[in-house]
Amino acid sequence: MEEIKRDFQRIDILFNNAGLYAGKERKASGENVELTFMLSVLVPYIFITELIPLLEKLPDGLVINTSSYMHHFAKVKDLDFGFEKEYNPGLAYNNSRLYTIWMTRYLARDFFLKGSNTTINAYHLGLILTNLGNNSSDKKISGKLTRISPTANAGETSGFSADISIDDAKDLYIGTNAKAEIIVSEKKNVLMVPKDAVKEVGGKYFLMVKGKDNQFIETEVTLGEENDYYVEVSGSGIKEGSEILADLTNYNETTEGVENESKGEA
Repeated sequence: MEEIKRDFQRIDILFNNAGLYAGKERKASGENVELTFMLSVLVPYIFITELIPLLEKLPDGLVINTSSYMHHFAKVKDLDFGFEKEYNPGLAYNNSRLYTIWMTRYLARDFFLKGSNTTINAYHLGLILTNLGNNSSDKKISGKLTRISPTANAGETSGFSADISIDDAKDLYIGTNAKAEIIVSEKKNVLMVPKDAVKEVGGKYFLMVKGKDNQFIETEVTLGEENDYYVEVSGSGIKEGSEILADLTNYNETTEGVENESKGEA
């Protein structure tokens, strides 16, 4: 701060644009000030009040504070600015943007009453693509795929836009980033083996299953659902816990047990 006062004779516009979505766990300064509140509210307040003399050297000094539409989803309870009782990263961000507006309105009134020629405003930047909020939660939320675009998106990477109806969206907010896992089909209580463990001979499928004499026996199976790595198998010669050759290219080296999967995904 002192370097700014020393190096600049005046300030035309002071733009407070920093923002923080702190993540799953509460983070605080050495004085136990929650970082989202500190960066979005306290730091801009200090900058403004310390640098107002340089702004007032112009007839029309301007202060702009970045807030967010997310202030509409703030929930202020007992003025717990630092979320010392129950931390929630989404609410910490939303509340900080509401506090930014409160701080802006307070200073605007204070400047006016003191006869300052500096204008102070807060604004919503709009919806933009950032990494803000990524990896802030590992919570899984279920939903239903309602639409997939029939054509791929244009651009450097191909993809298909999709609409997902969320069952319970109370912890999701505008701008939240999430990874979607689309389950095409589902079966319960099925046996899954690595794809490399299955060989096809004349339209039939076989596994090498270890018998009672510790010798591997070619056993016919029927295939079902599959994903990128595993395939569902069934047959009288295989059961949960059967030991099989996981990769037929390494007959004498690699064995793997058969797992009972409660969910098979393709």
